[in-house]
Amino acid sequence: MQVTIEIAKCGTDNVIDIMFPYSPSLVDKVKQVSGRKWHKEGRHWHAPLDMESCRSLRRIFGKDLVIGPELRSWAFNAKRNEERLGSIALGSEAPPLPVLQSKLKKAYEAVWLGPLGRFMTPEQREEALKGPGSFQAADVAYVTASPTPLIGNEQGTGKTLTWIASVWNADLEEGNHLVICPRAAIDGTWEGELKTWQEGAPKDVEIFACVDQRNDREEVLERFRKSTAAVKWVIVNPAMVQYVKDPTRTSKKCVAVKGAKAQKDACYCKARKGPHEHYTNPYPVLHETHWTTLCIDEAHKGSIRNHRSLTSMGMFDLNVPEKRTAMSGTPMKKKGGHDIWGILNWLQPKVFTSSWRFWETYFVIDDNGYGKKVGNLKPGVERDFFAMLTPYMLRRLKKEVAPWLPEKHYIPVNCTMGDRQRKQYLAMHESALVEFGDRELSATETLAKFTRLKQFANAYCNLDGDRLVPVESCKVDALLEKMDEAGMFDEGETRKQLVFSQSLEMVRFVAETLRAKGLSVEIISGRDNKKSAQRKALIDRFQNGDLRVLVIVTTAGGVSLTLDSADEVHLLDEMWSPDEDQQAEDRAHRVSRIHQVTVFIYRTIDTIDDYIMETKADKADTHTFILDTRRKMLASK
Repeated sequence: MQVTIEIAKCGTDNVIDIMFPYSPSLVDKVKQVSGRKWHKEGRHWHAPLDMESCRSLRRIFGKDLVIGPELRSWAFNAKRNEERLGSIALGSEAPPLPVLQSKLKKAYEAVWLGPLGRFMTPEQREEALKGPGSFQAADVAYVTASPTPLIGNEQGTGKTLTWIASVWNADLEEGNHLVICPRAAIDGTWEGELKTWQEGAPKDVEIFACVDQRNDREEVLERFRKSTAAVKWVIVNPAMVQYVKDPTRTSKKCVAVKGAKAQKDACYCKARKGPHEHYTNPYPVLHETHWTTLCIDEAHKGSIRNHRSLTSMGMFDLNVPEKRTAMSGTPMKKKGGHDIWGILNWLQPKVFTSSWRFWETYFVIDDNGYGKKVGNLKPGVERDFFAMLTPYMLRRLKKEVAPWLPEKHYIPVNCTMGDRQRKQYLAMHESALVEFGDRELSATETLAKFTRLKQFANAYCNLDGDRLVPVESCKVDALLEKMDEAGMFDEGETRKQLVFSQSLEMVRFVAETLRAKGLSVEIISGRDNKKSAQRKALIDRFQNGDLRVLVIVTTAGGVSLTLDSADEVHLLDEMWSPDEDQQAEDRAHRVSRIHQVTVFIYRTIDTIDDYIMETKADKADTHTFILDTRRKMLASK
């Protein structure tokens, strides 16, 4: 039985009408189409007008599908646009960028020459400007052409410059531009990049970086509201757009409440059925402003990948413009298809309408009786999946765009616990209880036990109030040995190194130990550097001054910072996700430098560190296959 599809109008949107004589089997099939809806007045089904719907219809109905002339013409042009974007995304040469060249000469030269431009003599630069553009110029062309791109290039490939240049190249610079990024990146990356690349702009540019305390941020936003500049950039962290509970219960935003404890204090007003809570915007001006462009940096950190979170709800309720982007060097982070769907859903909510339909179409779904779990890509759908990503995602690897950059050199460092540390670790492992004199520390839940095991695998600790304070550590002893081998304690040595740990107490212990050895050491964490000026000063001192070592809390400083003065990176404890460790490593391994970065990974043998290493290996394999195999398959077409 034939199924006819054609373009039709539904309200203000164009859709694909799906027409067929009634048949239960065909109804079951059409329900497999992502985003399909029943049109009551017309008594037929329709689906969003996009290539994903077209591919889904062809895959489900096969030879029984009859395509109308208008839809056939639309699909032909859409396919050509996909191929054009794909050729730019996979190519290394760019089309001319005359608009950017006429507006921002400095940014144009930077993207056209690429990372090697900074190492060229004036004569070499002049000659190179006459030649083909670099991969970064091609990226600007791609982002300009795609209304909602996911810039998924590896860390350190210049994604920030690509977005700034694309806004100007697309003639979208006039108006209000919102950048949502991790707290450390507001003044650590974005404010400086915006000043650098818009220097000498033909229009008045103002940058409003929302940092420090709430009153400071409100003052910045008030200056933004009163500003008359032609080009205005506002930089905020995700928490500033996240909904917060409204104690007055007068706000219109309501969220359903689940769980017996939460329902006791929930609201039961007549506005909604069932228990719920009211939520409001902490900074209303962000939701009241019409934004010309919107960029979410480090999207993998949780801003939008979990579409049910309060942060994601807040981002969806912004006045989201047609030109928006999400940026992440690791867009599939912990859960593969889970994460990338959340990002794609924010970029194109009319295309990616159903998460489970998306996962069931492309991924293996494991159901062990305790709930469904999204696995790897289904065999046989890889080409369709990668082709679907072409209009929405740009992905380049450092080894492709910067072949001159040496690969990171990984050195595992196996550490052996001393007797006291082993006794503490085994007590927590076997009975989830450690005694400290007349006090006890217990971990009743699995997650809490894992956290404590990681702390005791790091060091032998004392209990100070509720805090575990390291006293001696096999990992710190090994760190001192590696630094001594590198000559860090020699007079006149100028090498610089980064040390990462998830534990703030471990970070402080390492800093104190290294200072006692005579090194100039500072800490980057969410607590020790509350003022933005302090953090920025530390980064400048490390990059250009006398600061030799930065000890960093991984979750606070593992993203959006350029610390390429470092030659060695030390990971004292690994994260559960391989992407988070990679993000930390790539603070030093960037295309802005030509040097090899050595990464030391410290693992205490016969502890939870071994299990984390095995878990990371499985996740890394899935991530690498889905993201990087795409280029090979599309290139072979």
